[in-house]
Amino acid sequence: MTQPPGERLVAAARRLVGARFQSQGRNPSIGLDCVGVVYAAAKAVGFPLAAPQANYCLSGDRSVADVEAGLAQAGLIRADQPRLAGEVLLFAIPLGGPHLAIWTGSTIVHAHAALLRVVESTVSPDWPIASEWRLVEG
Repeated sequence: MTQPPGERLVAAARRLVGARFQSQGRNPSIGLDCVGVVYAAAKAVGFPLAAPQANYCLSGDRSVADVEAGLAQAGLIRADQPRLAGEVLLFAIPLGGPHLAIWTGSTIVHAHAALLRVVESTVSPDWPIASEWRLVEG
């Protein structure tokens, strides 16, 4: 039996843990940012997403609405509750701006700029979730 797309995305994201952080990075062997983690994991499980128009998470002039438009343009759909493993979470981090991560069911996988690598960690209580997104098969 095949794994659901969310579980496959979590497994692919976890394989990226330890990859180097690089602003605007889209290649796991060179470096990834938060957008790159989502794109690389999706590509690894057969969901090549449309390329983003801009590096919308690390640009100070980007809003949550800009990022949401980019996610929709890339082919993800906004998720309804309940939150499922493999969803892409969009955070609205105070003083930090929008940030993407992949929900594992209890933790997140994301590019951590301060640690200079992709990590799996708990969600900071200071990071409000702005929206949740899913890959759709077919």
